[in-house]
Amino acid sequence: MLYKKILRKARTVTRKTQFQFAIRHQLNSKWQSDCSCLALSQRHFFLFHTIHQACWVNQIPFPDLIAGQSFNDKIQWLKLFGQDSRMVALTDKLALKQIVGQRLGAGFVATTLSQGASYRDVDIASLPGQFVLKANHDSGSVYFVHNKNDFPAKHYESRLNRAISRTFGKSGGEWQYWPIPKQVFAEELLPFVGGAPPPDYKFHCSDGQVLWLQYIFDRGRHTKEVITDRDGKVMGLNFDQHMTSVFEFKRPANWQALLDVAEAMSRGFQYVRVDLYNLPGRIVVGEMTFTPLNGMYQSEGNIELGKLIHLDRTKVRDLVCAEFPGHTRRWPW
Repeated sequence: MLYKKILRKARTVTRKTQFQFAIRHQLNSKWQSDCSCLALSQRHFFLFHTIHQACWVNQIPFPDLIAGQSFNDKIQWLKLFGQDSRMVALTDKLALKQIVGQRLGAGFVATTLSQGASYRDVDIASLPGQFVLKANHDSGSVYFVHNKNDFPAKHYESRLNRAISRTFGKSGGEWQYWPIPKQVFAEELLPFVGGAPPPDYKFHCSDGQVLWLQYIFDRGRHTKEVITDRDGKVMGLNFDQHMTSVFEFKRPANWQALLDVAEAMSRGFQYVRVDLYNLPGRIVVGEMTFTPLNGMYQSEGNIELGKLIHLDRTKVRDLVCAEFPGHTRRWPW
């Protein structure tokens, strides 16, 4: 595992170096071409460059910002032209809970048990025997504690403090993560199913309408996904290349209730993914994501599912991230 991480890090460094020296002319030409068709200005330089570098490092084709129909293309366009200040609070896992309460009422989020600026500020002694540790500002910093008296506390502390020491999403242009006030928090542990976390119902939505479902289960072992349409019919697609595709799905009895929650939370955005957990007698909103996998999918689903997002490229919004400290940077050549 460590060997693979070292190789990935070395590849990333190599690709970043190649980006700076090997394709300057190519990217400069693309910038000029895109400027002739899109509402790009000097204020977009840094984000435009960051997005294209991230694509290069991840060996993804440069996005077609003008007319691209893939999921990746549309996510990259939205990073530049679909910014909305509300996205920051909705991306913050703690702030989201308050918004969910305002929109849906009580009972739709996991209970927060303790929170603080670092792991040491979380009151472990006061917590129940089982809980979850998370960082509120990133993706992936989630640690399940099944026994408070026997878990790798120092290991979790190191990882969480490392997480809050960095600005997540900086290298990929995921601007909505950058200004989130970083915190570590503990929340209730939702019931596991067969030794795995409860399945994720990830509803991909556009302005209050579910477009498709990405159902993920057996997470952490041999993680699997099923892609269905709004009616729960399996579409026979792979979306996330890191997961095993399965082509069977049974709609739960409260399917309409799940749709109602996802659609209520997604209104007002050209695209957002709403993640839900369907528990006995209870629906829990986990998080909302505006740039899943940073728009770096390598699958047939990237093409086919992207077509379902009816992106209105005439709705160009101002750059919110231009006001963030450290955003403005000179063109790198």
